[in-house]
Amino acid sequence: MITSRHKKAIKNLGKYRTEGEAFVKAGYTESYARSGIIKHTQGWKDILAKALPDEKLAKRHKELLEKNDEHGEPETQAVSKALDMAYKLKGSYAPEKTVNVNVEPEHNPKVDALAEKLNELLKGGSVGGDGVEAGTLGIEAPDKE
Repeated sequence: MITSRHKKAIKNLGKYRTEGEAFVKAGYTESYARSGIIKHTQGWKDILAKALPDEKLAKRHKELLEKNDEHGEPETQAVSKALDMAYKLKGSYAPEKTVNVNVEPEHNPKVDALAEKLNELLKGGSVGGDGVEAGTLGIEAPDKE
C-alpha cells in the first residue's frame, strides 16, 4: 500500500543529499530512514513501479545507448548516472555479495614470546652494536674480542 510518506519520499529524493535525509524529511524516523528498510516494503516497490516503470527505463536506456555527441561519439556519462540511480532504487541490480571470515590463529607459545620480544625491541629497547639486544631473541650476543 502506497502511503503519503512514500509519495513525499519519492518527491524528496532529488532535493536532498542522501536517501536517508529525503526519508526523514518525508516523516520517517531517522533510524528507520537510515536503515534502508523502507526500500524493501511493498508500498515502496509499488510507488517505484508507478514513478519509474520498466518500460520508461528501458526506452531511456535504449536512447542512452544510441546517443552521440556533436562528434558522433557516444555520450552517456550524465544520463547513465541517472539510470544507475533508477536501477538501484528499483533493486534491479543483483545484491552485492560479501563474505565475512573470522580466523583465530593457533597460538604457539614460542612465536608469541618472540613477537613480544620483537615488539619490545621495536619500542626502543637497548640494541647492541650488531643491531640485536643481548638475549632479546633468546640468543646470547657473541663475545667481542
